[in-house]
Amino acid sequence: MRKKENSKSLMIGVPGIVLQMVGNFFKPEDSGGEGAILCGLLMLAGTVLLIWGLWYYAKSRDRSGYWSLCGLLSCIGIIILACLRDKNTESLDASSETTPAPEPPDLIPSGDGDWAMWDDDA
Repeated sequence: MRKKENSKSLMIGVPGIVLQMVGNFFKPEDSGGEGAILCGLLMLAGTVLLIWGLWYYAKSRDRSGYWSLCGLLSCIGIIILACLRDKNTESLDASSETTPAPEPPDLIPSGDGDWAMWDDDA
């Protein structure tokens, strides 16, 4: 995960969630005409900021930014994004060379029934 994009996603996405909650707290149907417009604008701005923050989150996982549109599915979309595997770590795991396991020493039976280490000099 890229830390720079992840921190950007938090700096943009968290205020978006807060704006959505503030806009939803003041119920549009309870307020007058101007209050309903203000609540709608707050929720719209919050949604835009949240999708923008999720764009950076998808990019931090080395995915297409279009995955951020899952945020329109509310909590389920955010859970989907959180469950995406990080392609950065997958590419590092695939490219890393594995060292072979050491081979066990060769054992041969000695004449007296005990097992002895194979010695090339003998």
